[in-house]
Amino acid sequence: MNQSDIKIYCNNCQHDTWHSVLFYKKETWADEHAPVDGGNDYKVAQCNGCKGISYQQRSWFSEDVNMDGSLDVTIKRFPPKTLRKKPKWFSRLHIVHILGDSGFGMLFNEIYIALQNNCRSLAVMGIRALLEQIMIEKCGDQGSFSANINKFEKDGYISKLQKNALLPVIEAGHAAMHRSYEPKPEEVLSSLDITENIIESIYVNESKGDKLNETVPKKNNT
Repeated sequence: MNQSDIKIYCNNCQHDTWHSVLFYKKETWADEHAPVDGGNDYKVAQCNGCKGISYQQRSWFSEDVNMDGSLDVTIKRFPPKTLRKKPKWFSRLHIVHILGDSGFGMLFNEIYIALQNNCRSLAVMGIRALLEQIMIEKCGDQGSFSANINKFEKDGYISKLQKNALLPVIEAGHAAMHRSYEPKPEEVLSSLDITENIIESIYVNESKGDKLNETVPKKNNT
């Protein structure tokens, strides 16, 4: 096998890309008293596209085989393969929103960390908590989640269509917390799509609109 190039998943490019191997080491072992063996190999590689760096470890044991008789190789990598990158406006959110002690930015960031480590239940719980925090920040605590979302719609932060789309997202968070529900990857991504759309419209686009309003010349009525 040519160790100079490998094709692995790149989190930055969001698909499999060719990587140049910067470091490679292989270790094997064999039992002295039984016909079994195993090993590990380690690679540090750089994406030939975005130039991002990743680490991969492959482990095998001669007794671990697949149904077709091939060796079952366990692969670990860092950073872990993520289901979703942070949106491009994520850094802007930190600028336009007063994070302070609210924990808004920290919670939002931890949702992506959960996704990166395939902790899907934690991700939807985080999405539910984040949405609740946004509603309370904008409309005050109305005493229950249903009352909060009704107030959120009434005050114009979301439309009726958005509210209807948001309800299954919130229910997924409830189910993960109280009913041992483990969402599928596509369900988590759908929930995050809706959540990101709401956050962008409230915090990022609102800020862009304010800035545009400051720079556009006012109509002269004289």
